[in-house]
Amino acid sequence: NGRVTINPEKVRAQQNLDYGWAVTGYGAQGASSDYVIALEGTKDGRKALASRRAFYISASRVKEHVQIYTDKKADWVKAVKTPERDIKTAHDALAPETQRKQAKAIWAMGQPVNKTAIGRAWVRHQGMQDASLTAKIIPATRRFPEPALALPVYDNNGRSAGLAMVSLVASPEGRMTQGETRMVMTERARGAVLQRSQSGNTIVASDQAAALDAVRHHPKDGVVWQTGDEPPSAWLLKVSGGTKQDVSPGIVSTLTDEQNVQQLREQMLADQIRNEDAGRNRQPESLLPEIPQEEVIRLKPEDINPRKPEPLTPDADVIARVRGEENTGGQEMKAAAGVRSELEGADKASGEQSRASRVIADLANAERDMLRVAENTERGRMPEREEQTLTRTIQKER
Repeated sequence: NGRVTINPEKVRAQQNLDYGWAVTGYGAQGASSDYVIALEGTKDGRKALASRRAFYISASRVKEHVQIYTDKKADWVKAVKTPERDIKTAHDALAPETQRKQAKAIWAMGQPVNKTAIGRAWVRHQGMQDASLTAKIIPATRRFPEPALALPVYDNNGRSAGLAMVSLVASPEGRMTQGETRMVMTERARGAVLQRSQSGNTIVASDQAAALDAVRHHPKDGVVWQTGDEPPSAWLLKVSGGTKQDVSPGIVSTLTDEQNVQQLREQMLADQIRNEDAGRNRQPESLLPEIPQEEVIRLKPEDINPRKPEPLTPDADVIARVRGEENTGGQEMKAAAGVRSELEGADKASGEQSRASRVIADLANAERDMLRVAENTERGRMPEREEQTLTRTIQKER
């Protein structure tokens, strides 16, 4: 009837047939078959059978027909759609850190500080022309519309652990300054290296402002910004190129001194403004001299309404004498008129004489100009004259 019965328990030769009809996914790699029947479970120990890789192997071995059996279809479809995990090291398997990969992509976008106009402006406004920063300028994006200063962050093993992104903004005075800080780093990050050491010393600062101040005042020393609670290790300090660690309290004391001076200036300015406000609110003092108390003065009626003096009537002799003096004045007027007429005659004569001399001078100048024009015409090019030529008329014979 065409039926074949297999009994591996009794027939020893049939005990090896399992290698012919049932194989694992790893064993099926590189093989091909006309028909494939696969079992991909999702419960208990079969959970590892359901994966995208196992489905690819079982489905790609077949030439004509494939059948897949599972104990729960929904879980199997979900497992097949789940992407494969790309595990490279034991650290990545225990604690996957996507921030490191993201920071690496961001770092590749940036350019050195001195290669960009924004970076050069920020360095100039911050007074860091002598510093050798390890940072890069990251251009603005749609999500983060402000350019940023990217500082490399490391863990205590000296391995790259992300970036510290310090946004660069313009102050009200038009100077480039620091804005908000965004940390793209792993949990094991311990410090950001702002500047590599050229003197063998490395300065560790506890905050961003102190680190930037250390870069400004110590352009030859390495500067590390401690980003976590745990201090940087010796391996991290070696990344900065410094073997000797200068404790940051020295910087902190310097900063506190500068802050005290700044606070003292602000306090003095506030006191000055307060005194000016108090002076404005105070009532204005009178600038007029004090008026003494009124004194009682008693006046007589004669002082209040004095009598007017009576007009004097001149004598007849006085009137006659004055009239005689006026008559003599008439003779003086006649003498003055004679002198004036003589002066006017002299002025007229002198005026006529000056006009005559002016006319003579004008005539002499005109004559001189005429002579000069005649000389110039003789010296110059003579006008062309038409020369006589012999003319002959030739008639064509007909």
